[in-house]
Amino acid sequence: MLKAKSQSTIIGSLIVIVITVILGIAILSWGVSLFTSTQSGFNSIFFTKAQMVEDNFNIEYINESPSSSSIVNGLTIWVGNYGQTGVQIISVIVYNSTYSYTYKCNVMVPPSGLAKINIDGLQLVKNGVYSVKVVASDGNTAVSET
Repeated sequence: MLKAKSQSTIIGSLIVIVITVILGIAILSWGVSLFTSTQSGFNSIFFTKAQMVEDNFNIEYINESPSSSSIVNGLTIWVGNYGQTGVQIISVIVYNSTYSYTYKCNVMVPPSGLAKINIDGLQLVKNGVYSVKVVASDGNTAVSET
């Protein structure tokens, strides 16, 4: 027969083992959760950088429409794509410190190709300084100042 003292030692050891196992499971679960969220964050960063490399586009040339007045009513913008995939241009923003005009469009620039975007309805000062920002469907942008 076991004595009471040896029974309490066995029960105490079992309690310590159970508590240790429960704490170990909780810490392991937390660690796996942390690893998974960190890994998904890294994947998101990698995907964003890879998308930026694939969507390598730039404003090649901006031409003011001929006008006899001191106001420019239109622009022709050439966008070049140096990436491996097509780039969908969804808007063009023409702005300076006192003026802003957003032109919504839907223009596809093929890989290693050029696309022409014509904008009418502007009220720009002829030979003035303004910036043109081209926005792609994935949020990437290209900016040029003229």
